Amino acid sequence: MTGKALGLEFFLESVAFAHSRFPDRRVTLNVAAFNVRAITVYERGGFRRSGEHVRTFERWDEVPFVEMEE
Repeated sequence: MTGKALGLEFFLESVAFAHSRFPDRRVTLNVAAFNVRAITVYERGGFRRSGEHVRTFERWDEVPFVEMEE
């Protein structure tokens, strides 16, 4: 389904679900910095970059992540 412009709708429904289950909690995201398509969808959904960090994985070594929040 990649490239069918369904990402934003799916993302917004997911955030709405999270808010319905946890109404007093803020939604935050951690997304691999190389995942530009996902970051674009999250920004279109109203999320903004709030930080960054690096995680180390045995298989891929160091991977930079972007932290995002509403």
